[in-house]
Amino acid sequence: MARTLAFDPLSVATQWVFGYYLYAEGQYDRALKHLLTVIELEPEFYFAVGVMGLVYVRKGMLDEAIRTLEKACEARADNPFMMGMLAFGLGKAGRTEEARKVIDRLERQAELAYVPSKSLMFAWAGLDNWDRALEFAEKSVYEERDPMTVMNLPREPLFDSVRSDTRYQALLRRMNLR
Repeated sequence: MARTLAFDPLSVATQWVFGYYLYAEGQYDRALKHLLTVIELEPEFYFAVGVMGLVYVRKGMLDEAIRTLEKACEARADNPFMMGMLAFGLGKAGRTEEARKVIDRLERQAELAYVPSKSLMFAWAGLDNWDRALEFAEKSVYEERDPMTVMNLPREPLFDSVRSDTRYQALLRRMNLR
């Protein structure tokens, strides 16, 4: 990845992927550096803004996380992935009622259009509802075959608190990742 960045340091996509990789590896300060580079180059690149929000959650900067995730949702009105991350941040900040309202919106949206299960996985994880979060993780892997979920599930910081949970371990085993 470093070679790719050296070859094309102004590539928004490369900077974003590297920022997400660093987030997934728990290198939050380095992740922020790359994600800020993306936003300097392309202020409306909402995936970078969304991952910045997740980084802020992990760093305990919950007010900044929610502001950032709300900005990502505003940039892409009703984008289910951004809404799922916002629900995650709200839940982690203890704003349970607001998180549930976002989840309700996602579920209503799912009645009319495709909503990636990963969105609801993030949303329910924010409320520490691991039954639902793991249900949607499994759906994302087995029904939707989402490559980002498959690739990141073993190291996604979202699951740090349930790494030893038998349901999480069983999902990884079924994916041949344990």
